Amino acid sequence: MKIHNTVPLALIAIVLSLFLAGCGSTPDVDLNAYNKEIDKIVKDSLGVVRKVDKEAGDWSVFYVTVSSDWYNTTETNKKRLAAMLHQKILQAANSAGAKRNVIMVVIKDQNGIKVAEVNASGDVEIKM
Repeated sequence: MKIHNTVPLALIAIVLSLFLAGCGSTPDVDLNAYNKEIDKIVKDSLGVVRKVDKEAGDWSVFYVTVSSDWYNTTETNKKRLAAMLHQKILQAANSAGAKRNVIMVVIKDQNGIKVAEVNASGDVEIKM
């Protein structure tokens, strides 16, 4: 028996896509509180951190843009900075209500080149 009525299937597809689009999002997050914490991170970095962005609709992946000062820093200090940014961004997300245990931070220079990454377990990998 063939079913020619595709409206219920289309409705199921729409509901499923809306559900999947909401996965990873956190509706109770105070974006003003989050942005205030991020602005403080940028200000306190004295120009090294240019901006912090999060993955759209996701509170587990963050992108940090750093100035060219990154390249004039020792590898030890790069690791310290990356680990500190990971910790501060996690705190900012949780203070705003994102309720995250783990995040990933990708650090890029102003040309978009990935210079470091801090994975979900907090391990720092310096690329440049």
